[in-house]
Amino acid sequence: MSPRERNRISQKTKAAAKAAGLSGVTFHTLRHTAGSWMAQAGHSAVQIAKVLGHATTATTDRYMHLSPSHLRSAGNAVEAALDVPATQSATNLISPDPAKNDPAGSAMLTTTSAHAGR
Repeated sequence: MSPRERNRISQKTKAAAKAAGLSGVTFHTLRHTAGSWMAQAGHSAVQIAKVLGHATTATTDRYMHLSPSHLRSAGNAVEAALDVPATQSATNLISPDPAKNDPAGSAMLTTTSAHAGR
């Protein structure tokens, strides 16, 4: 994209923002907003990179801003995964019928009391 085209896009964005009563909005802030909204909607960094035209996801990482509620949600998912009663083995989570669980392997997959006492 030529500098002239970039300037035209920038001017059009500023004019549209002004007409909408928004201040401090630039084409660049809209790209960050788009990247953030896509990340918060659950799209992968690879998908977002393609939409934003980034060659690598390292650049895209700077465009994906998560709100505190989205970060909290991710933490809650980990917490929920670890919140298994100490008496319940991981194999029981896979198959509720103990007869189908491998007795030798179930000892290896038993949840420790360290997680259950949180």
